[in-house]
Amino acid sequence: MTDLQSKLLEMLKEIDVICRKYQITYYLIGGSALGAVRHHGFIPWDDDADIVMTRDNWLKFESIIDQEIRPDRKYMTWQRTKDYPAIFARYSNTSTTCIVNSLSYSPISWGLMIDIFVLTPIPNDEHMRKKFHSYMRLYGEMVNPFFPVSPNSSNLQYRLFRFLCKVFGKEKILNYLADKIYGYSEDDCTHYSYCYPRVHVVYDKTIFGKPRYVPFEDTVLPVPTKAEEHFKILFGEKWFLLPKNEHQISEHRMVVDLNRPYELYTGDYLTYAPRKRLDKAYAKWKAWRVRVLHQNNLRKQSMLKFDFVKDLLEWTSLWEKHGVEIEAWFAAHRYQDVSETLIPFYSLITKAEYLAHGLFIPITDRQMEILLYMLNRDGFYDLVLKLNNFMADSPQLKTPQCSALTDFAYEKSDLVFQWSCGTPPASTYIKKLLEQYPEDYTLLFLMSDSLCSSRPPELSQIQEYCMKGLSLYPEDGAFQKFYGDFLRSSQGIEQAISYYMQAQNLTRNGFLLLEIRHFLNEKEGAQNNGNSELLV
Repeated sequence: MTDLQSKLLEMLKEIDVICRKYQITYYLIGGSALGAVRHHGFIPWDDDADIVMTRDNWLKFESIIDQEIRPDRKYMTWQRTKDYPAIFARYSNTSTTCIVNSLSYSPISWGLMIDIFVLTPIPNDEHMRKKFHSYMRLYGEMVNPFFPVSPNSSNLQYRLFRFLCKVFGKEKILNYLADKIYGYSEDDCTHYSYCYPRVHVVYDKTIFGKPRYVPFEDTVLPVPTKAEEHFKILFGEKWFLLPKNEHQISEHRMVVDLNRPYELYTGDYLTYAPRKRLDKAYAKWKAWRVRVLHQNNLRKQSMLKFDFVKDLLEWTSLWEKHGVEIEAWFAAHRYQDVSETLIPFYSLITKAEYLAHGLFIPITDRQMEILLYMLNRDGFYDLVLKLNNFMADSPQLKTPQCSALTDFAYEKSDLVFQWSCGTPPASTYIKKLLEQYPEDYTLLFLMSDSLCSSRPPELSQIQEYCMKGLSLYPEDGAFQKFYGDFLRSSQGIEQAISYYMQAQNLTRNGFLLLEIRHFLNEKEGAQNNGNSELLV
């Protein structure tokens, strides 16, 4: 845990104490909840914390926060704090500095902050939901005078409501938009959205429910009762995987000082800043940016078609050069050779930008069958689901072979979800599927994990499946971990250590990394205790 995270944890504990005292229900959300479940604490590179509560609970929190808040803390909303640039609330530590670069001229409290979002009931009707999201984007744009909060904001709408703000006053227009967003009844709606203009995610209300307290660093904090469903919606099928190393970075650009209050920094420049001129300059710049973003979106669509043609030529060239070989390898069950040839093209065929704009690379029935089989075999069942979501009406996906492979991907999705919720599927059922798909990565993973978790462990079977996994997927890391489990049970701790260390460097599976970390910490603790006894 970093020093910054330690400060955030202190603030989370303060909020938790207040909410418990007044029986206010709240949840960690987004990356903070993901860290709680996947890491039992902060995501290692995370530098913020987010919580969410229903509107009723938020109103209750608003009513008591002034009497509970510490002197070196500040609670902010746009209604309470002049020039506050967000539609969600923030709980700030004023004895620290955390100035976001893009908002450095905003004259608010720039201490370390926790964002507090509101779970808002949204209409069940699809047309009404589109209007809701449109109002949400507009609401966010009107509150924030510094930069566009969404790349999809309507330039025309923004210009119209800027004019209305000048005529009727900004506060009146913001209250009008708030009524449009928060005017739906809990009883009439089955889904929530939390108020964040940049991302419009819809959740079934049952995902939240009674909070589930989970380990978080040195305490326990609440996540949604169906947190895994929340992650699957927000982060995708494989939410339990860590991003690649190059993507393990903070999204924020800010000046941080945990030992000095922000006024020591902002006082040096805000005191002399020409406030009125700055406000006009920001308003003009933002209006230009909203207009330019809209134009850029149109340009990106044109460039997307150019990239699509380039990738289409690559795909066509692949099959012209290696099509006969691929067909022969596939027919001979030489899947490793097929995999090495096709893996570079997996992301090309399933590129979300293409699929979302209806750009589908032409593919024959046989090519689709081979592609779906190999995606499944290599553990990319999530890409099969993505293809099906966008190409459900494609005739290639309706052939008996492709339809069966798509159904198989959905079945694996369900099995992996069960595993991620702590209820792994029965090994007897996985074994039956492996008879049909003997090299399937996901099935071998689930089988190895199930056998390693059984008590007593079935050592001969663990060795069989782990060795098979290691031979087919030596660079994955998961099977290194499972083989380490086998060695720990059969030969002792020392023999397992090297495999655990290799697994740490290779796997991105957060749950496996958590297990390895706990085991290594226990071993280190046992060694320290042994050394202490020797000293005595």
